[in-house]
Amino acid sequence: MKPFAFPASMAATILLLAAPNVTHADCPLSLYRFGAGPAFESSTQTQSFSFGSPGSCDSGSASWDLSVGKLALALKPCARDSAKCRIRDTFVINEGYGLPAGTPVQVYVLLDWATSSTEPCGLNGCQVKHTVVVRAGANADSATYTQPFVSTAAIAYHAIIGQPFDVSAMLAIEAPEGGEGHSTGDLRFHMQFGTLSSCNGYNEQPTPATRTSWGRLRVAYR
Repeated sequence: MKPFAFPASMAATILLLAAPNVTHADCPLSLYRFGAGPAFESSTQTQSFSFGSPGSCDSGSASWDLSVGKLALALKPCARDSAKCRIRDTFVINEGYGLPAGTPVQVYVLLDWATSSTEPCGLNGCQVKHTVVVRAGANADSATYTQPFVSTAAIAYHAIIGQPFDVSAMLAIEAPEGGEGHSTGDLRFHMQFGTLSSCNGYNEQPTPATRTSWGRLRVAYR
């Protein structure tokens, strides 16, 4: 794939837009990448980057806010190209509800995501491809669509109270010449009890979940 080439006149603007906010040096790295160039990695809680004029070819944007688990990605290339945005954070379930550290609990990790596309024609080679991946520890769920879609990727994860675990969510877009794609993601959690803390200050507390089978929950989000 042909990488994006940024005009020299844009260099100062790009450096300014990509400048980190508050860095949490010990937190996992989140990233975005456009084309075949190197990924920009950062441990900041929030990040926002854009280039080009919105709606024109060779334009795009990536952003995240780890305090609320949100990420977004947009791409409109002049020739077929791709982009991705991935957030990553370390979480821990706090002691409480009469349960001490070391108690196993089940947490449902959910990523609500939505896509929109503009395609230059109706043929297979003109499709905009959207991919989503959510991971918790070694568990993962993913999906790829070539049409606008609204869905939820879901994982059942067996956590231990007081022991940290990593969660990541990624959006990716591949678009042809004249194509345009937009993706958004919202990370959230369901637990029967307990509260969450994270390295990057995630402050949206889990939705209380009643006892239900994983199969029933997974069907509900498909």
